[in-house]
Amino acid sequence: METTTIRVPVETREVLRAISREEGISVQEATVRAVTLYRRRRILVEANEAYARLRTDPEASREFDNDPPGWDNALADGLEDY
Repeated sequence: METTTIRVPVETREVLRAISREEGISVQEATVRAVTLYRRRRILVEANEAYARLRTDPEASREFDNDPPGWDNALADGLEDY
């Protein structure tokens, strides 16, 4: 894996070191996990914000409720064999 150097405040470095010690992982892995968790959280926040916006439009909200975007079929795709 290619790497690079980033500058962070000393306090952040110390937090990453503490996490790495507590978890038994490298500082690099602690950083990767922290960024991954942050990214996932942002995706969920953005999805929740979009859903809240949808709910402010009664027509769009009704349409969404009455015509789900195929989640039932998408989630069950291939599972009928099990």
